[in-house]
Amino acid sequence: MKLLFFISSLFMTVSTSNHFKKVHPVYMSVTEFGFDPVQKKAEMTCKIFSNDFESVLKKYHTGVDLLNPTKKEISGRWMNEYVQQKLKVKVNGKPLTLEYLGFEIEEDAVLIFYVSSAMESPNEIIFENKLLYDFKTAQMNIMHVEVNKQRKSRKLTYPDVIAKFEF
Repeated sequence: MKLLFFISSLFMTVSTSNHFKKVHPVYMSVTEFGFDPVQKKAEMTCKIFSNDFESVLKKYHTGVDLLNPTKKEISGRWMNEYVQQKLKVKVNGKPLTLEYLGFEIEEDAVLIFYVSSAMESPNEIIFENKLLYDFKTAQMNIMHVEVNKQRKSRKLTYPDVIAKFEF
């Protein structure tokens, strides 16, 4: 757990350092997933270095420029399509449909926001996470999950794609 906290902190340090604006030694995403028992909905945020995300999207689309405000709508569509293809979530054995809410740029990272429709309280959550594995095999994907005030974390490195959480 301390290692995951250190790595998450490193993500913030690396993303705010001017020295690492173009190249950085760590390739990672951080996914935060939480269940709101009052609304009975899940909320998810994916945080990915913007330059890495832009590079992988250029493999599939031309004219990708995530920092250009005039391309915000098309960039959002491309990012959502990519995340929906590369990150699957099952809750209590059933695929979870996540509605894309939008994205924002924070320092050198992109935050992509999702919400689920109403659902039962999760006993088991399984992620199939392949985010940016098609960019760098050094990619690391960290997931933080909180259900009923209980927080758990997992780290995936290439080629591992499955992370299971039980509550």
